[in-house]
Amino acid sequence: MRPTLAVGATVGVGLTSARTACRFVLPNRRLPRKAEVSYTRGVGYTWLPGVFAILVGVEPHEVLQVLNGTGRRLPRRVIGPHGEALLAIFGRTGSRRLVAFVRHDTGLDWQIVGARAMTDAEVAEYDTWEAEQ
Repeated sequence: MRPTLAVGATVGVGLTSARTACRFVLPNRRLPRKAEVSYTRGVGYTWLPGVFAILVGVEPHEVLQVLNGTGRRLPRRVIGPHGEALLAIFGRTGSRRLVAFVRHDTGLDWQIVGARAMTDAEVAEYDTWEAEQ
């Protein structure tokens, strides 16, 4: 049987020194069942749980700049590593060029599943596409 804690409960953990103790306090509010949705232009984006741990060299606010920004975005259909259908969205964040990967959730909602910097070949393709617009 796993021990459970009530919301708002305090858990004390003793450390090596008798004068110090570490306390963890659980929040007094219930967490939402579904992540907060960020809506821009009628399209909602949520983060896939655990995606922050796999973002390497890319900040979450940069991903949202690509998805919600005023700059041009180049969408491409791609197949993910596990065979799932994804949409790769190429875009800019000021001076950086990134690719954000999203998958359809429901209606106009999309889940962000990852992001990375563009490769040199993708930068060349994106710059060519952007110049033609």
